[in-house]
Amino acid sequence: MDILVFYAISTLLVLMSVAVIFSRRLMHSLIFLFFFVVLVSAMFILLAFPFLSVAELIIYNGGIVVLLTVAASLMPEERLGFDGKKLLIILPILMIALLLLLPFGQTNAASGSQAVQSNLGLYLFSHYSLLIIVAAVTLIASLITAVYFIRSEVEG
Repeated sequence: MDILVFYAISTLLVLMSVAVIFSRRLMHSLIFLFFFVVLVSAMFILLAFPFLSVAELIIYNGGIVVLLTVAASLMPEERLGFDGKKLLIILPILMIALLLLLPFGQTNAASGSQAVQSNLGLYLFSHYSLLIIVAAVTLIASLITAVYFIRSEVEG
C-alpha cells in the first residue's frame, strides 16, 4: 500500500512541477506551487519525518507562497483571470484522498531516525540560530513592504 501512495504522490509531484513551469497564468502557477509543497510535505510524512513535513508547510506555504500571492495581487486584473473551476474542485479532493491514505501511525524508518528527528530542531536552533533569525526578519520585512505597496496603491 505504501508503494502505491509513494508512486501516486511522485506522479502528482512531477505533474505539479510541470504545471508550475508551463502555466500561462500567474495565479494558476501559484495554486500548482501550493499543491506541490503540500505533496512534498506528504512525501516527508510517508518517509516518517513529520517534523520536516510541518517545517515544509510552515516555511514554504506559510511564507513563500503567501508572499507570492500578495505579489500577484499587485498585478493588473486582466492578467490574473482564473477559468479552471473544475481544477479547483478536483485538485483538493485528490489531495485529501492522498493524505488520508498516508500511514500516520506507522513508521518504516530505521530505529536511529527517531533520534535524528528529535535532535533536528535542537541542532538547527543551536547551530543556525542567526540564519533562522535573519530569514524570519527578511520574511517580516517582505510582508511589511508588500502591505506598504498595496496600501499606497489603494490610497493613490
